Amino acid sequence: LRDSMTAVKSVLERQAVINANQDNDQDAIGFFGDEEACLVETLHIRQGRVIGTRAHMVPGLNIHDPHEDPREWLVSFLNQYYEDNIIPDEVLLPVDIGPEIQKLFEAVLYTRSGRDTKIKFGTGEKGRRLVEMATDNAKAHFEKQKDSQEEKRRGLDEIKEKLGLKKRPQRIECFDISNFQGTETVASQAVFEDGRPATEHYRRYKIKTVDGVNDFASMTEVLQRRFAHKEWDFPDLLVVDGGKGQLSMAVKVLEDLGLQDIPVCGLAKGRTAADFQSADVKSTEERIFL
Repeated sequence: LRDSMTAVKSVLERQAVINANQDNDQDAIGFFGDEEACLVETLHIRQGRVIGTRAHMVPGLNIHDPHEDPREWLVSFLNQYYEDNIIPDEVLLPVDIGPEIQKLFEAVLYTRSGRDTKIKFGTGEKGRRLVEMATDNAKAHFEKQKDSQEEKRRGLDEIKEKLGLKKRPQRIECFDISNFQGTETVASQAVFEDGRPATEHYRRYKIKTVDGVNDFASMTEVLQRRFAHKEWDFPDLLVVDGGKGQLSMAVKVLEDLGLQDIPVCGLAKGRTAADFQSADVKSTEERIFL
């Protein structure tokens, strides 16, 4: 939210370029990218005032490729964008898409909104400045996202190196067993993709075949149930909560399922150490068993 407010503030500081008396609602479009991705920025102007921006990263789009015609991919993107977003009176573009594509796109937007929308190449001082603002925002957001992605890649590469993995762990699945006073044993599955929590893939398993507290047997059940879901992608790294015992159970389950190529490690919690004489309470670091 702070980043979005900062971006909006930088736009509002340049608000003087816009006619405050203008009644038309406008969207100004800008884009910026490299050989790996492109970010499209939409600048929302309502009754002459910039009210916000929206950024969309398009991975795999190389805007510097001479075969990538912005008249095609940009219109395709905007066609999808305006399926779910408010259609303004005018859309200002950073490229000239030509009269034929312009009329066709205007007709599509008319069928969706029931009113005329003008598609314009951002010329003239006001239109050019608005498109420049959108493009500047696109560049700033693109570079910020690329820096964030690079930081995640470095972190994943460090995990790869430390654990001796063959490839960068793009998908990491973590499992933990917990119970309440020896009953109601459940297992939690947390998933990380590309270095970020994939909360839509989180799961909770109620243990069905184990009586009492038996973390080893419970881990066996939950892993068998998880890998019965063939429609889910296999992880590049499996992490189980616990030390050598839990790790051995996980390894055995993977071997029984013919999935011994999946790397697995155990994450053991740090231990508290105190001699009852010192005021300081010391603890050991968490340990990783391979």
